[in-house]
Amino acid sequence: MVFLETKNLSFKYLDNSFTLSDINFSLDKGDFCLVVGKTGCGKTTLLKLLKKEITPSGELKGLVKIDGFDLKDYDSSKIVYMFQNPSRQIVSDKVYHEIVFGLEARGLEKGVIETKLAEIVNYLDINDLLEKHTMELSGGEAQLVSLASLLVLDPEVILLDEASSQLDPLTRKKFLEILKRINQDFGITIILVEHNLEDVLEFTDKIIVLDKGKMIYFGLKEEAINFLASNKQYFAFLPKTLQISKYLDLGSLLHLKDVKEALKNKYKNEINFSYEAKVFEKEIIKAEDLYYRYSKKEKDVLEKLSLTVYDNEILGLVGGNGVGKTTLLKNLAGIRSFYSGKIEIENKNIRKYKGNILYKNLIAYLPQDPLTLFLKRTVGEDLEYYVKSLDLDKALLEELLVKFDLKPLLEMSPYDLSGGELQKAAFTKILLSKPKILFLDEPTKGMDFSLREELKEILMDLKAKGATIIIATHDLEFIASVADRVGIMFNGKVLSLTDSHSFFSNSNFYTTVASLASRDLYDKVITVPELVEIAKKNGIKNEKDN
Repeated sequence: MVFLETKNLSFKYLDNSFTLSDINFSLDKGDFCLVVGKTGCGKTTLLKLLKKEITPSGELKGLVKIDGFDLKDYDSSKIVYMFQNPSRQIVSDKVYHEIVFGLEARGLEKGVIETKLAEIVNYLDINDLLEKHTMELSGGEAQLVSLASLLVLDPEVILLDEASSQLDPLTRKKFLEILKRINQDFGITIILVEHNLEDVLEFTDKIIVLDKGKMIYFGLKEEAINFLASNKQYFAFLPKTLQISKYLDLGSLLHLKDVKEALKNKYKNEINFSYEAKVFEKEIIKAEDLYYRYSKKEKDVLEKLSLTVYDNEILGLVGGNGVGKTTLLKNLAGIRSFYSGKIEIENKNIRKYKGNILYKNLIAYLPQDPLTLFLKRTVGEDLEYYVKSLDLDKALLEELLVKFDLKPLLEMSPYDLSGGELQKAAFTKILLSKPKILFLDEPTKGMDFSLREELKEILMDLKAKGATIIIATHDLEFIASVADRVGIMFNGKVLSLTDSHSFFSNSNFYTTVASLASRDLYDKVITVPELVEIAKKNGIKNEKDN
């Protein structure tokens, strides 16, 4: 029986910048639905149109009906929305207060509130977080607390906008498994906007594919997989296991163990995979015995950390939420000030760079929340003001606007951009100063796979022109494709720093799908293109080989 449906749903922003056109789909109660599509295609806009309190300003046509009611007449407290960044959702100082905030706002009795709190805290197993300050939470913890504050309201629909994009791979998997359990245990309808379909596709019921504001596909998971696989521009949206399966004619295998078995049964291993790790000599950043903590009462986030970054390399930093990747980047970029140790940039103590000299054609920093870079009403106003105030190259701005396809977004507010669009605008802004060293904190967050490929090309081009790039990321597949060296942060230090092929080949958890799928056959393979190439070079086994 149809529970949620849209009929000829169309939307246009006030500045005519974007349109959703004639969106028609229907979900049964308890469906788990994925919404996928390229950056800026309208996924976030569609999600916001399903909850009336956050519907953006603009021209709205068509209908949204839930449980037989028009959206305007439906009890909106039964629909909850989780943002991409939990910090934009959390309103209280303590975890306890955050979870019960909505219940208190409804005026429920203390005994009822405590019972509901006890149930949800035990269900999500977050007892150890109750007395924490919300500012102390890691990304994964903040997402769980936000989820608890929504679930305690007994919703019938949960809307999630890239809610796992800021989580490390292991935490992301746990978070998605919790969503699956919630969906199956309570029959809550879940609509999830995602670029990364790893670990989520297997328990999806239906998939919506949007393209430039139009719905080009809606259907059951199995049919949707065939649609994505047969469509060149959407093939990269498939999980890596399915990509490998399709490229190497293994069928449509979703689970890693099946891919590994099929590879061993079909392909030879007579030719070894080889690569050449680049050797760097010239140091550009050197950190020695760094110590940093946010207050005297808190534990050190960086503890006796030493790191050398070489000129013209791309260095990747991975690790769990809250281990100090962002803190390290900010210290290296001069945004935070370590209390002990030393940092040298181009053989000069970082403390001797006075005023803004460090950021004039030398360093640029892309923050994890790129919205903090924008101060003006529109994207265009902000970029023009930035160029004028710092006397930057206007011709470069025009070149970057074309390269990142930003001209259609210039009249939009930064707050109305999708996650990927915001990343593009922020990257444009930091490149205007022509930096020699770039610090990038989660640069692929909110980006679809085609946009990640564009970013990869831009980074490789910057490197070819002499730039040094340090990237903190949870996107293991991306960093494996661009980094010269990779290290993992743990316990205040950078560990296992080595060439990217050795790093991912020697890790069982912080690694790539291609590495896990192929390491029994071909040592040091870490990307899907590498695996496809070496497998085809080895060729298919004959019957007598088996």
